[in-house]
Amino acid sequence: MGLVSLGVTDGLSFSEKIRIESNNLFLLIVIPVLLCYMLYNTMGPRAPLPYFLSVIWILIFSVPLLLNRFGRFSAASLFTIIAPLCAATLIHLLYGREVRIESAYLLLAVVSIFFFRKKSAIVMCFIIALAYTIT
Repeated sequence: MGLVSLGVTDGLSFSEKIRIESNNLFLLIVIPVLLCYMLYNTMGPRAPLPYFLSVIWILIFSVPLLLNRFGRFSAASLFTIIAPLCAATLIHLLYGREVRIESAYLLLAVVSIFFFRKKSAIVMCFIIALAYTIT
């Protein structure tokens, strides 16, 4: 029983197990990338802001792992999508389209298809498209 299968029990259906494991896998890829980003920042200027932001994002992406561990699978999936969506929307609103992070919206839409059932995935894709459109 590794971190990828965190929260997976025998009482879940096969598709629910796959959704939970893919959510965990996504998070377990993102967190080491953030740690590498922190390491990369140690080689450059010693500004404290990148460290602070990296630690905040690591904490944010650790919450869904804890939610999966305690059986709150829907909340974990929602948190995994909504937190980066809010951040991308905020960045677009603050800095304008020059930031060029449109690919983040596409990534969130594709990932939400894996994390949610059909109707929920359509709603999440609509919310992501709406967030992109208003920014």
